[in-house]
Amino acid sequence: MIVWLIGLSGSGKTTIGRELVARWPADRTAVLVDGDDVRALFDHSGEHVDHSLGGRRRNAERTVALCEWADAQGLDVVCCQVSLYEELRRAHAGRVGAYLEVFVDTPLEVVEERDTKGLYGAARRGELCDVVGVDLEFPRPRKPDLVVDGSGSESPGEIAGRILVAAAAAESAYPWVHGDYGVRRPLYDYAATGEAVLDGWRDAREAALARWSTAPDLPPPVRRRDPIVVPESGAVSIDVLLDAADAGADLADGTPVVELLVQRFEAGKRLYDHYRAPACTGIVDSGYDDVDRYLRLGEILLAELEGPRRLIATNGILKLGDLLCSRAAELDPASAARARALLLAERTLVDALAERGS
Repeated sequence: MIVWLIGLSGSGKTTIGRELVARWPADRTAVLVDGDDVRALFDHSGEHVDHSLGGRRRNAERTVALCEWADAQGLDVVCCQVSLYEELRRAHAGRVGAYLEVFVDTPLEVVEERDTKGLYGAARRGELCDVVGVDLEFPRPRKPDLVVDGSGSESPGEIAGRILVAAAAAESAYPWVHGDYGVRRPLYDYAATGEAVLDGWRDAREAALARWSTAPDLPPPVRRRDPIVVPESGAVSIDVLLDAADAGADLADGTPVVELLVQRFEAGKRLYDHYRAPACTGIVDSGYDDVDRYLRLGEILLAELEGPRRLIATNGILKLGDLLCSRAAELDPASAARARALLLAERTLVDALAERGS
């Protein structure tokens, strides 16, 4: 388990990190990895790096490697670093067991007032350069799993308690709704059963529905009825394939487009910008981050539940529900309303299946 705390110097991330390690479950071992400590550790080996962007990136790469090494040894890691390089963190998240990214959101004026290391004052006086927040931009993390206020509205212990709850959820018996689904494609364990798995599935849905509770009600989508012809060669846009599936079209070999889309989504847990005709077996690896396309596929599959592809549609809807839960915090109101409708329909579907099996 990696808990990665991000924030400006003086944001409180290291104080929170120490509190978190002190409260870590007694049956597990957690270590604190601080960016400054990593820099000092390698300084002893004669491999000093400065605070320029290049030096900071090198130190970030070392920190990532150290955390991955500890994770491979079965240690839990609480890492505290300013963290300017999101692409490094995203790649790192895909290489470790469980990953929780926490943004310690402390305003610049607060950390400047604290100035625990004297960095900001020296930078403002022109005595120091390469200070993040002054002459180096601090890129706010785009998709943290948790955002906490480091300005003092909560104590470090209270924040650590919230992080522990989020960390437990990230390692739940139903892990397929945690983290960045686009980066960490889940490998489903179809042998995973039992009350813990079902509780995890149910809790994830309830949490997403609660988050989307204020989204506006929208009318049901209108299905396309005009004929759509899928090209027999070249690259085929996913939007063309979705239009064709919506209209009930088939490929040249007679395969229903909707069936093909579910197969492709099942294989990669993604929808890409383009596929290669005629069988759409090759993938152009881009564009999988567009949530609207997953919502549209879900709405198409809902209409398939009354037809001969009911089981295929059901499996696709359940996995789409996981994806949408993993992205719950970032949906705009209109997308949240569509996702809520899909999860409510999924709940009805699961209840009906349970009733049939009892």
